[in-house]
Amino acid sequence: MGLLAAIPLRAILIGGETPGPWDQIATMVPGGPGAKGLPAWQVLQADGALQFYGWRKQVLEAYSAGAVPVWNSHSLGGIPLAANSQSGAYYPPHVLLGVSGVPVGVALALLAWFHLVVAGLGVAALARQVGATPLGASLGGGLFAVSPFMVGWVALPSVISTVAWVPWLVAAVLQALRRDRAVSLIGAGLASTMMVLAGHLQFAALGLLAGLVTLVAGWVVFRPRFAVRDLCLALVGLGLCAVGTLVLIRPVLEYSQLSHRRNTPTAEGYRAFLGGAMSPPEAVGLVDSRLFGDSTARVKVSETLEAQAFWPTLRRPAATYPETALGIGAIGLVLAFLGRWNRRLIPVLSVGILGVLVAFGTPFNQMLYFGVPGWSSTGIPARAGFLVALCLAVLAARGVGRGRFSTIALGAGGATIVGSLVLANAQDVTGMAMVGAFPAVMAALLAGILVVGGARATLPNGWRTGTLAVPMVFVAALLVPVPPSGKVPDLSGLPRPASGQRVAVEMGDWNLYDTPRALLPPNLLSIAGVSEVSGYDSLISRDRVEWFKRIAGEEPAPPENGNMMRIREITNLEPLIDAGVELIYARRPIPGAEPISTIGAVTIHRIPGAPIVQGDRGEVQFRRLPGGGIEFDPDGSESYLVREQFSPNWSARQQNREVFLQKEGPWIRIKPSGEQKPIRLDPDPSANSRLFLGFLALFLAVLLQGLIKLVSLRRQRTFLKS
Repeated sequence: MGLLAAIPLRAILIGGETPGPWDQIATMVPGGPGAKGLPAWQVLQADGALQFYGWRKQVLEAYSAGAVPVWNSHSLGGIPLAANSQSGAYYPPHVLLGVSGVPVGVALALLAWFHLVVAGLGVAALARQVGATPLGASLGGGLFAVSPFMVGWVALPSVISTVAWVPWLVAAVLQALRRDRAVSLIGAGLASTMMVLAGHLQFAALGLLAGLVTLVAGWVVFRPRFAVRDLCLALVGLGLCAVGTLVLIRPVLEYSQLSHRRNTPTAEGYRAFLGGAMSPPEAVGLVDSRLFGDSTARVKVSETLEAQAFWPTLRRPAATYPETALGIGAIGLVLAFLGRWNRRLIPVLSVGILGVLVAFGTPFNQMLYFGVPGWSSTGIPARAGFLVALCLAVLAARGVGRGRFSTIALGAGGATIVGSLVLANAQDVTGMAMVGAFPAVMAALLAGILVVGGARATLPNGWRTGTLAVPMVFVAALLVPVPPSGKVPDLSGLPRPASGQRVAVEMGDWNLYDTPRALLPPNLLSIAGVSEVSGYDSLISRDRVEWFKRIAGEEPAPPENGNMMRIREITNLEPLIDAGVELIYARRPIPGAEPISTIGAVTIHRIPGAPIVQGDRGEVQFRRLPGGGIEFDPDGSESYLVREQFSPNWSARQQNREVFLQKEGPWIRIKPSGEQKPIRLDPDPSANSRLFLGFLALFLAVLLQGLIKLVSLRRQRTFLKS
């Protein structure tokens, strides 16, 4: 499994590259290269560079310094970090890598490989629960690990980190139901915890829904009878998991109440929500994602615009490559329709049906949108297609090593394949030669059918499908499009404020279809540890958005991305001065600002930004602390204004004594006791104790499950001896 997962990640693991479209992002750096000759722009993948790299860097560096990563001081004048679920601030692998001091580039490569392996092993464990052979389970798991969905989301690691634990959740629920062992539900609780802490709450919600569907369908099929003792132990373990999870994600739950994306479900909002669902022609992805076109190639769609040669995106902007990947490749689809189906597959098929119902915008979405709190804020129901890929991978595992064909299954599979090819041919909306993908797909299908059929006819039972399916799965890994990756641009040479003040960038416009001619989009400067007034975050408080509107002078979010707070054009310097901005980057002269240097076509300007920490007597030098805190030595002033965004969790202490702190505009006002001792501002004093209590609860749950497993093994040995 590890070798298989490494194949699509070869440029990242061996070539020293970092996940994300860094070659294109480099064109937005002062003095960077041009965009000519680069692959087509994939706007979703840009998040890997503009969000996740900076978040992971801050999380790892904080733990490496012995602190909890609570606050992001680099964006929007300061913004919560741990309260943004996708930062994964409390995710155990991040904690481990951070404490170990692993550099962020190496950590991202290891995490990508690790989660592909975890996902594959989870599918293998699930396949074994429904009767797959060991070889079949391994191959089915491998197909999911290198599926277009999993590999396509590598650059946005919160997705694969979350999805990797979904098959473990489903497998644990099935094990509990099949074997009448309620204690196996503790494993389901631990998988759910890892899912939530990994950070992508939309995928976590879909995973929890899949676990619930498995529980209901499995209960009907297997009708378990749990012993009272087992049930009590399971409830204790699940309670520990729930406590640990809730303690750790409490900042996320609190901050989400203030989110700029929080809304009230409406009929109009529901229609917009369905705009992110798949259309029936997009079922072509069941056969092979290449039938959609090539997401890295360019096609001319107007006299001035080139875009991805990928027809779903041109029809529906939300339909990016990884969000339309719901299959496991042509080879996997052949295997999925080989084995005989039985009642044990009903829970897994229910999960696949759930994926279809959500991803394709059926009326089932209406119940979720209006009935489940927070579901209306998730967006893009097409992402539920990963549940279809999960189901197909388990079916493919069942199709390996089976002695007989299922005529009905093969008929359904043939109809699916032929229908998908016809649909693909009908959707050539831009004149793209998508038929160019037909030979490769048809060759893969034909090879799969001939190899499997020939193996059944000539090899002994037990060696038939499985033996020759092994090279087919490795071929599938070689065929899947590799994730975008490249070298992180070196920003160390850019001028930066010497006193810890902030930078403002006149970014320009964003673009869904072609590489934007933008300058240093928000969060990019955080790579170099530079603070800026702009920001790009999946969770921003409404008052923070209103504050930034005054700085930007207009609606700060471009029409293409509601989470990006950028300055399109600087028209007023006063809000920037009050926000502590000292340097401005722009491609034109800024009236009223002093130009100090140029890099290529970019001019760096200086303005008299207000001090970040200001006493009655003027500027006060300060120190940034690991995790996001601030420390400074008082100069005898009666009070101090700290230009860091106010949050109710901030606390100020002076020699272990709490001092008065209040909100003043968007900033923090401190009135110390008068002692000339350092003043320390902590963005969340409870973070350390919460981390300890949460991990303690999870450790006790793991310990409980381990003890139960140990007792069970001893009983089995005693029984065998007797």
